[in-house]
Amino acid sequence: IDGSPCDTLGIDNIPLSRWRYEQDTLTPFTVQFYDLSDYEPATWSWDFGEGSSSMDTLPAHTFPGPGTYEVCLTVSNANGSDTKCKTLEFTEPVTATEQAETAPLATAFPNPFRERFSLSLRAGWLPVQANAVVYDAMGRPVLTQRLSAGFNTLDLSGHPAGVYTWRLEEQGRVLEVGKVVKIGNR
Repeated sequence: IDGSPCDTLGIDNIPLSRWRYEQDTLTPFTVQFYDLSDYEPATWSWDFGEGSSSMDTLPAHTFPGPGTYEVCLTVSNANGSDTKCKTLEFTEPVTATEQAETAPLATAFPNPFRERFSLSLRAGWLPVQANAVVYDAMGRPVLTQRLSAGFNTLDLSGHPAGVYTWRLEEQGRVLEVGKVVKIGNR
């Protein structure tokens, strides 16, 4: 029947703009864009939101620096066009020094453990007079051990299974706190 939904075959579709992107981890403001549009677009027009554009289907683009950019892809064919926009936000990359400053001073492993666990002190951090103090679930200290740089093994073999809290202390200051779980023997 002419004019009914059954009369439509969907052969003269307007393209549907769809896309995704991947940010380059080595160059933080460089992005690879991927066209995922449907219904056979014939042309592509990318607007990167800072005055640059591209007619490629899979452009790579380097943004000028930190900021918020509205990126739009307009796809067209003989039947019409469609635009899809997304907001991309870039922040200043974190430097290795900043990462090291925010990394934990100590990491406990394995967790859970059976008899002993290790505290690995962050590389480059040399404790002057650091101790690990381990507390049971009631808050009672069950082990105090002087720490040295690198790996330190803490032995709780004489203590029951349960949750223990460890504190990294240096010259009366608490620098780091964590929890470990001691499990029973098989």
